Amino acid sequence: MDRQPLCVALSDNGLNFNYLSVVHGEVPEKRFWGTAKRQGAQYVRGIVEGNGNPPGDDLWVVYSVNKEDMWISRIPVPISRMVEGAVRDDFRYDFTRVRL
Repeated sequence: MDRQPLCVALSDNGLNFNYLSVVHGEVPEKRFWGTAKRQGAQYVRGIVEGNGNPPGDDLWVVYSVNKEDMWISRIPVPISRMVEGAVRDDFRYDFTRVRL
């Protein structure tokens, strides 16, 4: 069973969660194969005010994709059901250039 997409459930009243917003819907191709490697976002952890020291009032979600890469998503709070404006998603870091 693949684990995709990664969503956040939203509610107007805190009781009925009638809306889903996609946090990570992209499913990149696996670069490496192995046992128990599922596609999609896994090992999800969230950081909010009072849990660590994140900047601002946003929700920060950290997760692995395909058990190969780590991703961080900053979600403005309150969470809206629709994105308005441009989304900056061009900040990949190339670890092949890091010298140890």
